[in-house]
Amino acid sequence: MEVLIKEIEYSLMRLGSTDMIKNEAIAALQIQNDHADSYKTLAILSLLEGKNVEAQYYAEQTLQVHPTNISALRVLAEVHMNARNYDKAIEYYNTIVRVVGRRNTPSEMYILKDAAMKIADHYFSVGDVSRATECYQSINAMFPGEEFSRNALAELNKPEIRQLIAQTAPHIPLPPPHLFHFVTSNTDVECYHNTGLDSCVLFNKLVADAGLLLDGSRRILDFGCGVGRIARHWHLPAQSIYGTDYNPNLILWCRRYLAGNFDTNPLVGRTRYPDAQFDFVYAFSVFSHLAKPAQTFWIQEYARIVKPRGFLLLTINGDYFLPQLSSQDKAAFERGELVVWDQIREGTNHCAAFHPFPYVKDKMLDGKFEIVTHIPGNTEPRITQDIYLLRHCA
Repeated sequence: MEVLIKEIEYSLMRLGSTDMIKNEAIAALQIQNDHADSYKTLAILSLLEGKNVEAQYYAEQTLQVHPTNISALRVLAEVHMNARNYDKAIEYYNTIVRVVGRRNTPSEMYILKDAAMKIADHYFSVGDVSRATECYQSINAMFPGEEFSRNALAELNKPEIRQLIAQTAPHIPLPPPHLFHFVTSNTDVECYHNTGLDSCVLFNKLVADAGLLLDGSRRILDFGCGVGRIARHWHLPAQSIYGTDYNPNLILWCRRYLAGNFDTNPLVGRTRYPDAQFDFVYAFSVFSHLAKPAQTFWIQEYARIVKPRGFLLLTINGDYFLPQLSSQDKAAFERGELVVWDQIREGTNHCAAFHPFPYVKDKMLDGKFEIVTHIPGNTEPRITQDIYLLRHCA
């Protein structure tokens, strides 16, 4: 969808708002009823606003005038993906590949690669190993050196990974490596799957040991869910599972493939959830990439959305990471101070925060939560961060 945004960027700069662009397009339609450019613009804007029915209507009107209009075809592909009409979406993506494949301008080749990747990524997500491999191979042939397809093929060429995907993804969709790379900084499918599964099992046990059974009557929020590394493993009704992340592309994949309710959140800012909405909120490696002001804000927000006596679980960088710190940072950490690297890139894997236990206990929680369980880093398999299970003090 991000490719479509480029279609209206220049108009946005000229007119200043999507509402003005929409009004201009509607005015043009009143003058000339078959104005394909206006229909196309309205289709794109409706899609960006989440109005899929309107987007489909305007895109189909565009195709009535220009049957091979690439923008309209892309809107229809995205609309059907949003509705989980996967076969219809793939049909439109394949049409785009056929139409654009006869051209060779740089912008058209970019569109061709985008459509081909959407097809390949879909087959990967649903566990169709054979078709995914074929599609990524075709992309590599058309675009030698394309990194995303090359990384996916490297994983698909491993027999154990092909088996894992084929057995798992049809039941629990698996995101393509270039998407979970945003979260893990690697493209290791097995590590991604196993870390998510182990974490889900462990979190469930910790909360149960503290007295709360996570069944279909509970509401669980995966804060910073990415592409559902943990959320995809909860075997609970969709109405029990919520996920939020500040990266809209990752949330888009979750909405299209996972059971649950997925939304975006700002890096710092109130969520859309009502007060006392959740029995259990967990944030896996979120505070490890935030500076102090953002951490302070989110503790306050968690206190708002977690039920009284409900639970919050955080994983953060603790003593296990001491060898990575400079002598100056190590001294600050041992004095009980929060250490943060590269604050300017807060919210990304480049920013790293390190939390000594006294800081968490005496300062970070601000009296809003009490520590129920603390597990030092590298105690549990595949989890090098400290794990804190906290209870809401309200």
